Amino acid sequence: MVQNLQSLVNSSSYTNTLSDLNDVQSKASELAYFAEGLPDLPPLPPGLTVTRINDAIQKARSLRDILKILPPPPPLATTGTLDELRSRIEGYLGNVQNTASDARGMLEQVRDVANP
Repeated sequence: MVQNLQSLVNSSSYTNTLSDLNDVQSKASELAYFAEGLPDLPPLPPGLTVTRINDAIQKARSLRDILKILPPPPPLATTGTLDELRSRIEGYLGNVQNTASDARGMLEQVRDVANP
């Protein structure tokens, strides 16, 4: 048993592991020293929590995704009757209105989270 332990302690993997642990400990100490020098953050406003901030960020990301998928404007240079053109424009404006309504709802949710 003692020989097994001695061979393990003398092995290169044990030496490398110790070296890695010393390196991690040194870097952790440097990080702790750095963190001690940082100024204290002001307290969060009453009612605002990290969870609410994360929710607002997630809703803002969803809003960004909605804005990315706004329909492109209809082609206006194609030939056709005025009624066809009006119909395409009305369809486009309907799509924009639906998307804007969805975006407005999400913005209201973001506002509600940001202003408790």
